[in-house]
Amino acid sequence: MAGAKKFERPTWLGPTPFNSYHEYTPDNGMIACLAWEAVPWQVRRFCLYDVHTNALNGSRKDLRAMQRFYINLVTMRLDT
Repeated sequence: MAGAKKFERPTWLGPTPFNSYHEYTPDNGMIACLAWEAVPWQVRRFCLYDVHTNALNGSRKDLRAMQRFYINLVTMRLDT
């Protein structure tokens, strides 16, 4: 597509999708697991690695899922 704007990764979205919840929260991978499970399944659709990869490729649905995941993750970490 001529003139198509290249997707730019939002600064809040980490540049690397991980295979393990522990890589998102090295101190307690269970928090990342719970943060992901708190995102409604209709929004998650795929595993965290796939959603993160799709978000990095510009998928708006997966960007929203990752945004919810990060909000949940930060909230849960603050609560511990």
